[in-house]
Amino acid sequence: DYGISDFGWEDIKKKTGSYPLDGLGMHIYPAPESTDFRIIKSRMDINTDAMWNAMVKYEGPLTPKKIWLSELGWRSTVVGDDGQAMNIRASYEILRDDPRYALVTWFSLQDFEPDETWGLFRVAGFEEKDRKKAFYTFREFAR
Repeated sequence: DYGISDFGWEDIKKKTGSYPLDGLGMHIYPAPESTDFRIIKSRMDINTDAMWNAMVKYEGPLTPKKIWLSELGWRSTVVGDDGQAMNIRASYEILRDDPRYALVTWFSLQDFEPDETWGLFRVAGFEEKDRKKAFYTFREFAR
C-alpha cells in the first residue's frame, strides 16, 4: 500500500504489468510447541494461503512471483531434539512441492544462548559432536 500511495507503483504496474517486487518474503513459526503433523500443516496452510491471497490481490492470479520463506523453525528446548528433527521433515514435506514457494530456509544454523535452540548445531561449535538430529534431517531435504 505504501509503495502504491507514495512511490508511484501504479504507474510502474501500468508500464510493466507488475509491481516492482520479486516476490513476498515471510517468516513463520507454526505451532511452536507442537510436533503434530496435522497441526503444523494446518498452520502452514493458513499462513501460506493468507500470504498468497495478498499477492494475488495485487498481482493477479497468473502472477509468476513466489513466496520466499526466509525463516522457519522450532526450538529443541521446546519440542526436543527428536521433535525438532521431525518438524523439519514435516515442514519440508509440506512445502517442498508447493509451487507458490521459491525458497524455504531453516532458522538457524546454530543455537544461541540462553534458550534459543533453533539451530542445526549446538552453541558449542560446528564439529561433528555439535550436530543435532535436526542437522541430519535438514541435509536429507536440502537441495
